[in-house]
Amino acid sequence: EFGGVLSCISDDGVVATGDKWVWSQFRFVWVFARLARTYKDDPRSAEWLAAAKAAAGFMLRSGWDDQAGGWVLLLSRDGGDVLRGYESIYCDAFAIYGLTQLWLALKQQQQQQQQQQQHCGDGGQERKSEEEEEEEGVPGGDGGDVFLATVTEAVHRTCASALTRIAAAKSAPGPDGARECLPHFPYEIPSGATPHGVPMLFSQVRLSWIALAHCNLFFLTLSLSLSLLNLLSFHSLSLQLISLPGAL
Repeated sequence: EFGGVLSCISDDGVVATGDKWVWSQFRFVWVFARLARTYKDDPRSAEWLAAAKAAAGFMLRSGWDDQAGGWVLLLSRDGGDVLRGYESIYCDAFAIYGLTQLWLALKQQQQQQQQQQQHCGDGGQERKSEEEEEEEGVPGGDGGDVFLATVTEAVHRTCASALTRIAAAKSAPGPDGARECLPHFPYEIPSGATPHGVPMLFSQVRLSWIALAHCNLFFLTLSLSLSLLNLLSFHSLSLQLISLPGAL
């Protein structure tokens, strides 16, 4: 009805609440966009992609907090009310996961439809009208191109904001500097601890996909640097553990 999915459901199928957790919405986008990409010849592929687009559209309309520079945590069912604001950088990670997967699925759909149009031009079926193209989001249809551009911009914006926070956390002074820089619900960052899990999560969001997809050297460099930073961080931790008394 409003886009997005209801994720607070009991084992017997009863909806506990219509409130929508943002990371669940982006997980849904990833799953259904991935299904559409992987099984592109399945008759249900268009339905899966449409579901991913609807959920992403809901989030793009309602989920971004301009003032905080990140995705909120919890929305009302219709997206009209922010129930919990920017409390978790993990929402940003799932946004990048989901929207990047959707971008790839949409580009694949465009390529398929371009091939079909070429076939039509060679004497195949009659070419679709401009209204049909716009509705389905094929190349040349303004609706599809605008939505794709919106997804692209949202991924770039999320990457820039989240990675800036991570960089600031790595150099933040004091034992609680990292914790203060990173909104980290629901995983507590103990006082004096380095937030290993956060750079690990972001090093796996396939920023290289984004870089290659958009020919963007900046994001490719960030992806490689973050992966290296994560590797060195864990290597340092491993050396500390090995040096402990009784370590194998």
